[in-house]
Amino acid sequence: MAKVEPDQPAEPGRIDVDSRSDVAWWCRKLQCTEEELRYVVKRYGAAAKDIEAFFSNFR
Repeated sequence: MAKVEPDQPAEPGRIDVDSRSDVAWWCRKLQCTEEELRYVVKRYGAAAKDIEAFFSNFR
């Protein structure tokens, strides 16, 4: 198992919208609101690479 930094999500490759700390971390990283993050994860899945690609295409 990879060492996780204290402020990083437990699973960096997956966005866990049930974890408040993960949601806060990803919102900071992706510069989005919690509502935007939850919507995109619900629509496209929880794979971080897919969500990062989505936001990079629209920023």
